Amino acid sequence: MSAFAAEGKKRIMRGVRRMIIRGTRRILLVTLAALSLAACSLVEPHPGPVSRPPVTRGPPPVPPVPPRPPAPPRAAASEGPDRLLGLDEAGVTALLGRPGLTRDRDMGRLWRYRKGHCVLALIFFPEVEGGGLRVASYDFEHGGRKSCWRRLRAAGGRHVR
Repeated sequence: MSAFAAEGKKRIMRGVRRMIIRGTRRILLVTLAALSLAACSLVEPHPGPVSRPPVTRGPPPVPPVPPRPPAPPRAAASEGPDRLLGLDEAGVTALLGRPGLTRDRDMGRLWRYRKGHCVLALIFFPEVEGGGLRVASYDFEHGGRKSCWRRLRAAGGRHVR
């Protein structure tokens, strides 16, 4: 190895050592600063004199309001299909009769009513409290919503092709 190369290698090694020392110093300074700040948070403040709030006589406490009873299912006066929402299986059967098709799904149940080309699918899901199944959604698969609803109501749930 030539003298020039050996001198270059020494310079590089000195530079590397300086970088390591500087990096180590920085890490030590940051660590010391973090520890000193952490030590400040460990000191508990000296409690001052304990003062009690003055006792005042006010109006008596208000009794808690009793919870409202759950809302009844949709009003019977409604004649649209939205009245199905929230009904249980017995309520739907009373309104539309027995479905032509029932299928259990992952978390709920599917009921399907058909009258000609009109098909109504009802999706039942369990209630959060109580676990009974209630209609969560419905879908008219074919035909117009209003005309299909009238046909299905007139058929009383009979499964007619």
